[in-house]
Amino acid sequence: MKQYVNLETVDMFKNKSIEIMPLTVLTGVNGSGKTTILKAIEDQFSNTRHYKWTGFSIFKEHFEGEKGDILLFEQPEAGLHPKFQLALADIILAYAQAGRTVVVETHSDHIINRLTRRFIEKQEVRDILKIYFLKHEADLEQNVFEITNIHTDDVDGCICDDKDFFYQFADETLEITSAGYKNLQKKCKGHERQEIF
Repeated sequence: MKQYVNLETVDMFKNKSIEIMPLTVLTGVNGSGKTTILKAIEDQFSNTRHYKWTGFSIFKEHFEGEKGDILLFEQPEAGLHPKFQLALADIILAYAQAGRTVVVETHSDHIINRLTRRFIEKQEVRDILKIYFLKHEADLEQNVFEITNIHTDDVDGCICDDKDFFYQFADETLEITSAGYKNLQKKCKGHERQEIF
């Protein structure tokens, strides 16, 4: 049975509802309404458990819930090393696969990347994962946000043309590599000149 969260009463969204899958990820720019969607889920469903983290509290709190519960995780990556964020993504996925509905609000490219990897690796993850990207639309009225369902492909992973959707790491890596290559070229040219004289 499909579940939807009704956003009709929330004026800030162009979308009036979104589908909640067994594992739903909400991501996007700051202030785009991710927490507002978590609140709407809490208001519309009686079987929710909302978890917020600061620091390493994830290791202090047991958050299983019961089969059929909706677990809401608000920025579970807070204070965690990337290695632990990857492990956390697998834990969250395991909860979804065990019959809980899990909604994660995150800014972590590590969580997004691990879930995308699992999507590519396993058919059963493809059947339960949905990623939404929230962003202010310049063409829309002020304070109106668009919720985009990110297409996830079993070969290419997440496909999104929006430059704000987790391309910063790849872009920064490209710039680092480019700057290092330019420095290497300068060093090589300097060695060539020294040999000539």
